[in-house]
Amino acid sequence: MPRPRPFLAIWTVLALTPVTVCRPQPSAAEPVPVPVAVTATTRHATPPSADCPHPAGSRVSATGTALRTATREYPAADHPHDVALSAETLRTLPDVAGMGDPIDVPYVLGRGGFAAAGAVAQVTFENVSSRLISVTDIRPVNVVTECVPHAALIPLHGTGAEPAPMMFDLADVDPLMWSTDEDGRATRPYFEEYPGMLIEDGEKQDLLFSFRADTGAYTFDLLVTYDIGGRRERTLLRNGRVGFRVTTTPDPPQA
Repeated sequence: MPRPRPFLAIWTVLALTPVTVCRPQPSAAEPVPVPVAVTATTRHATPPSADCPHPAGSRVSATGTALRTATREYPAADHPHDVALSAETLRTLPDVAGMGDPIDVPYVLGRGGFAAAGAVAQVTFENVSSRLISVTDIRPVNVVTECVPHAALIPLHGTGAEPAPMMFDLADVDPLMWSTDEDGRATRPYFEEYPGMLIEDGEKQDLLFSFRADTGAYTFDLLVTYDIGGRRERTLLRNGRVGFRVTTTPDPPQA
C-alpha cells in the first residue's frame, strides 16, 4: 500500500485566474540539489509557449517481455517534492482549488500536473524468465517538452528519506542515468561505473530513480535495455497512461 502523503497547503484562486504562488524555502535539513556539470550545448532550450508541447523525435516501443517493470509510487511520498499546475489543469480539477483537503497526487499528475523541482520514483524490476538478465542502459525516451506550468504550486514534504542512488536530468539533450553520492549529487554516468545491473531469474528488485529539470517541463518514459541469453531486448517503464512528468520550479505568473 502507498504511504500516506503529508499535506501542507495549496495556494490558488479560482481556476480561471492564474495565481501568484508563495513557495516555502527549504529548511536547513533538506539537501539542496547540485546541478550536473554539462556544457551549454548539451542542454535543452525551453521553447516559447507557442511551441509546446513539443515531442522529440518518433516514439520508442518495447521489444521484449522477460523484464517486467512497474512504477509503485511517483512522486515517492517520503521524499520532498512539489506539484505544479497550469491554469488549464486547474480548470479541469476544481477540487484542488481549495484548502484543507488532501491531494491525490497520482490523480492530479494523470490529468496534467507536474512533479516540480525534482521528484523520486519508486519502481520495481522483475525478471519473469528462467535466465539471468543484465540491464545495460536506462534512459528517458518519448520525451515531450511541455509548457512550464505557472498557475499553482502544491508543496508536499517527505520524511527525510535517503536520496535516490540514480538520477536523470531531463534538461540534458541526451539524459543518461547518473550515480549519486550520499547527498544526492551526480557523480558519473551509472553504466560507466557499473557494467550492468544483474537480475537473477525470478528475482524482483525495488529501485529508486530521481528526476530533475533545471529548465523546462517534460513528459517521458524510461527505456530499459537488457541482455538475456545472448539477445538484446528492451522494455518501457511508464508512470501510468501519461508517463512521468517533471518541471523546473515555476516562476509565479506576471501581473
